[in-house]
Amino acid sequence: MEVGKYTIKNRVFKNGYGSYERVINGLQKYKKYSSWISIQASIPYGKQLKREVRELWKIGAEEVLANHTGESAFLNTKKFKMTKENHENYMKEWKEISNEMIDNIIKYGHTPTIYTTISLLERIHNRNLRSKGCGAGRAISVLSNEEISLCQGFVGLDGYVIGNLDEGIDKIKLEKFGELFVKHLKKCENCWAKNICTTGCIAQSAMYNELDDEFEPSRTCNKAKEMVEFVIYLYNKLRKAKTVNLDKLFPQKTLYQQPITL
Repeated sequence: MEVGKYTIKNRVFKNGYGSYERVINGLQKYKKYSSWISIQASIPYGKQLKREVRELWKIGAEEVLANHTGESAFLNTKKFKMTKENHENYMKEWKEISNEMIDNIIKYGHTPTIYTTISLLERIHNRNLRSKGCGAGRAISVLSNEEISLCQGFVGLDGYVIGNLDEGIDKIKLEKFGELFVKHLKKCENCWAKNICTTGCIAQSAMYNELDDEFEPSRTCNKAKEMVEFVIYLYNKLRKAKTVNLDKLFPQKTLYQQPITL
């Protein structure tokens, strides 16, 4: 979903009316049955990140996954293409709102969270790795034409359809992707952040034609490292706070996790 004025322009019904108010009304009904709500927000150009996250917290989201818009192989999103300045501003606001979240935890003991920040903090504290790489090929996407794609990130990319609903999954295609995925993982062998980053998004590497024989690190790597570095700073800030019980804040989880060495 998108917050504020952008919904009127970008998330509309056929009659031209924005969907935001209807989504919010539905959310209030859902809250009667569940006290914990996670919302993914698509923020055009990454602008007003702090404002949008605070707005979602205000309406009852316990967790917000705040993404900026960008390129897509499936949708025509050129009008949302991020400039270097957009990326820098997004990172600046992400750091500020993440720091605000940490200050709220220290002061109040509990606060709505930002998914990316809190998940990295959990990974660092528990010294756990969710999985070797992302879920591509383990969690599939089914398209409206009944084709099966490796994940939502590969939707629209030629060569990454692995079957359809009538014939099922083509095991040969899936095995070939497995070989490609192993090469994708190896590009991160010497990176200091690999155990926290979990090797990034292979679909983005495919989108940017980075899955050739050299397998250079993805263009998103610098952003991921910057995030990890800042989250390490936030973790140390929490460690120094006498009011925070880190084991209680980040309880140990076992599903899909493996111990790591930092």
